[in-house]
Amino acid sequence: MWAAWTHFSPFDKKCTAPPRRLPWQAAGDERAGAHSEYHVSRYAAAAKNILSWRPCDTSSGAAVVVLGDSYADDVDMGFECWPSRLSRLLGGACINVAVGGSRTSHARGQLARADDFLGANGHAASHPPGERHLVVHTGGNDILTALWFPPLLLLLWLDLIHLTIATRGWLHTPAAPRYNSFIGIISRHTARQLTLLLRDAHARGYRRVVLTRLPLSPAMPLARALASLLLLGSLSAPVSAPTSGIISPSLRWFTPCASR
Repeated sequence: MWAAWTHFSPFDKKCTAPPRRLPWQAAGDERAGAHSEYHVSRYAAAAKNILSWRPCDTSSGAAVVVLGDSYADDVDMGFECWPSRLSRLLGGACINVAVGGSRTSHARGQLARADDFLGANGHAASHPPGERHLVVHTGGNDILTALWFPPLLLLLWLDLIHLTIATRGWLHTPAAPRYNSFIGIISRHTARQLTLLLRDAHARGYRRVVLTRLPLSPAMPLARALASLLLLGSLSAPVSAPTSGIISPSLRWFTPCASR
């Protein structure tokens, strides 16, 4: 049932908190009934979230349901990520089922996991779907996975070369990605998966959704390093330079185009 949701190694060990305590958990979380399930690799210093639950801080706080990848996975990142911090600011309960390494196709399984937990533990009545905030942060691993396919990697390289030439004024910078470009293909794939997720969420009664853009930003070292590597560094500024060269303009172009 959870094949689309989980992709852990058979060599991982399942842990819970409590009895363990995660570093970012507040002293009162455990007393309030907080609960976490996560997998720890037996051979590497790595851990990934399965499900983390923290009850309301106030009686009026709305619940936050978090889906996504490592940027929303507190266990994988080793600190409380922005969706969990948002739930604390709202004073509401938080159920985080984001898993590091997951893709957009895993989001529906994560949502089903969250709803099953809330229903099985008697929280569905106090936190009905229509009053929950659904936070979705995913898509980055769809891009990384696509890079393992040589044709898509070639298309990305061609996109970057085109933008490099356009930045120098030799070609017109496209307002939108071409249908057969790397970002065009990835955008259509993520859009299809997110459409299925939103339809599923609507059928379950969700009405409040926060959906982030694809994580393509000049501020991300990984994105900058990848773009610089594909361009062999010859047409760009050093990776450490935050605003110069072709890298920042290219990534700034990719982000809104991929989110249309």
